[in-house]
Amino acid sequence: MTQELSDIVFLSLFYWGLSVLMLRIIIHERRQRLYLISVGYLVLSVGVGLGVAMKWLLAASLLFMVLSMLVTLWILLKQSRQCIRDLKTMHEEEKHAEHSQKEETPHGK
Repeated sequence: MTQELSDIVFLSLFYWGLSVLMLRIIIHERRQRLYLISVGYLVLSVGVGLGVAMKWLLAASLLFMVLSMLVTLWILLKQSRQCIRDLKTMHEEEKHAEHSQKEETPHGK
């Protein structure tokens, strides 16, 4: 195996591992639309990884790896934005609960 081919195989396995990690995160979060996107992405990653391992489509696999990196970043960015929104909502609810609790507490015993 040449150095280029082994690098390509390593990168495709790396992105395949990232896609598995994304699947675990998305299944845990129960977001169905992103789950379906990730399943399709995982299937494509495995197909291209096998193609690279069998010395097929080297140029196409490089292009696919760039695209898969962009998809990975897009999905992770989308998930992180959702997590930030959820954290802000929780923080607002906590503030509201503390404010309500202070109003119910009698002042000056």
